[in-house]
Amino acid sequence: MLLDRFSQLVDSQPKTIFFRGENYSVTFEALSYAIGGRTKSLAGIGIISGLRVAIILDESRDVIEILLSCWKLGAIPVLVSPHATGAERKQLLKSIQSDMIIANWRISEDIADIDIPVFPIEELSQGFGGCAPPELHDDSNLDKIRLILFTSGSTGIPKAVQLTGRNLIESATAWHEQLQFTQNDIYLNCLPMHHIGGISIFLRSLVYGFSTFQMNEFDIEKIIYSITYEKITLVSMVPTMLQRLLDETHNELPPSLRGIIISGGPSSENLMNRCITNDIPVYKSYGMTETSSGVCGFWLHEHPAKYDSVGLPFIKTKFQVKESILRISGSTVMHSFFQEEPTEDWLNTGDIASIDNEGFIYIKMRREDRIVTGGENVNPKEVEDVLLSHSQITSAKVYGDFDEEWGQMVVAEISTDLQTDEIMEWLSGKISEYKIPKQIYIK
Repeated sequence: MLLDRFSQLVDSQPKTIFFRGENYSVTFEALSYAIGGRTKSLAGIGIISGLRVAIILDESRDVIEILLSCWKLGAIPVLVSPHATGAERKQLLKSIQSDMIIANWRISEDIADIDIPVFPIEELSQGFGGCAPPELHDDSNLDKIRLILFTSGSTGIPKAVQLTGRNLIESATAWHEQLQFTQNDIYLNCLPMHHIGGISIFLRSLVYGFSTFQMNEFDIEKIIYSITYEKITLVSMVPTMLQRLLDETHNELPPSLRGIIISGGPSSENLMNRCITNDIPVYKSYGMTETSSGVCGFWLHEHPAKYDSVGLPFIKTKFQVKESILRISGSTVMHSFFQEEPTEDWLNTGDIASIDNEGFIYIKMRREDRIVTGGENVNPKEVEDVLLSHSQITSAKVYGDFDEEWGQMVVAEISTDLQTDEIMEWLSGKISEYKIPKQIYIK
């Protein structure tokens, strides 16, 4: 159904720009042509229906082309961070039992010793794969797995979230109910494409036919330029990003920007009051990979007294608090974790929460096995395990602490004779930079 929607857009508005980047513009017609070539090249290397294909790419444009081409062949895309360390990538790829990997040359060299076929995207030309047409896949079954993303797991090993076509479409529909997309919208995407926050923006544009402006990284100067000169109407950010945007623009944003969607961690009272005072069009939301993106939210200016809430439930979504833990049920809740039983009835978020008499949801504390720092999820046990692998570290406790800028920061209490700078240097390259503690207490 997602591919059918794309075909409709190609037929109805072939010359309309679907997405742009800093140095390119792609129309629906041009993307259709590119996907035709990509599909043939992927079929040429043996990608068929049901295979799990890990995608580890730097460029949003490449991710989009390979994702849609995998869908045409019935393969299941598995999005992996191009910024993960070599050890982290190998762990993720092993856990999901990937059949093939599509990556950039740089990344291909880093994982050359892995026992999975790796194909650099630079070598998959449009003509690769011969002249025979590939066997295309019918995507009308909405309950099949269409996408796999990673989230932090309670054991320290990231867990693979399996999302169906129904999950993805229902999420886009719920967001449309809140934001009322039009074909005049230009949605700036500065979130990583391997995160649900980034890829879901593209999927919404696929369902509703609006345009996106893709950025491969968070660059505040480029974001300000784009918002000002590219007629951006919507942008999704984590609170840290919004703080920097307001600091750099002195709270002055163009009227064309009708909505800033923020999620991915706690927002400070100071930041929310600043938005209310300066009439910043903020839509505050809460969600997770396991719920296919946001599942509740509200316009801050409509309910300023609820600034510390994460809003009201989206359509087809139900919330309950049982023994202080937030539970969610609805059509956007994941099919399952990889190799685990399907999700039934209620998803236990692990977050401590409450619901007031008007239905507004309040997150009191994030789950103990997840630190949300600058929009990134960190499992404290994963960091503890890496620290304890050092022969001179005898104990380690890692936790999240409130931080005005990052929402939470990673903190470690360590028993060792090492100095802080020695620990930081040793951690570099073993785990992603955002997982490295910003504060270390040596006992």
